[in-house]
Amino acid sequence: MELELKRKERERLSFCQQLIEKSGMESKLLQSTFGNWKKTEGTEMVYQKTNQIIKHFKTEDLSNIPGLLLFGISGNGKTHLAAAVANEILSQGHSVVFQNVPDLLSKIRTTFNNPEKKETENKIINRLINADLLILDDMGAEKWSEWVEATLYQVIDRRYRSLKPLLITTNNELTMLQKAIGNRTYDRLLEMCIIVQNKGKSYRRSIAQKRIQGEKP
Repeated sequence: MELELKRKERERLSFCQQLIEKSGMESKLLQSTFGNWKKTEGTEMVYQKTNQIIKHFKTEDLSNIPGLLLFGISGNGKTHLAAAVANEILSQGHSVVFQNVPDLLSKIRTTFNNPEKKETENKIINRLINADLLILDDMGAEKWSEWVEATLYQVIDRRYRSLKPLLITTNNELTMLQKAIGNRTYDRLLEMCIIVQNKGKSYRRSIAQKRIQGEKP
């Protein structure tokens, strides 16, 4: 019995490692956890809601999980919390794809008219659509174009129709996000996601200020 339990645990860990390798998570993101998150004033609600999505993955049908849209100023920990969610869900054996939106769009562009590329636009988009959880980080930072708007809408609409959750982070105010991604995509997000403002101050600026003053971060 003990040997069988050890075998199953090895298989579980191996499977989780494969999920991590396919997730798009970089080393810094893989180190982001709720344990090393630094709570500050104004972050209480965003911390609570990101923890809730993990509980949903543990207890509910994946088709009933609400998405999250986290907005607030840059540097106040939205990406850290999104990565912490990804790491928790990956450890449960669910598939997660974590993509910075400007980087994602750049990656898709490199596939155009390039037969030597192993990945095609369709392969990339299908991976985004099929993951149990898709995290799109820094939405709205990309330069607008009709192609950008159409591509984001395609991804989000297909997840909408597949009843699959999203986690979005943006530094934009909601009115600016709407302009950046277009009305159709924004309307989909309003229907799919709980919208939460991270009201915390910039953690990065706080660290920089302490260094300037000769204090330890």
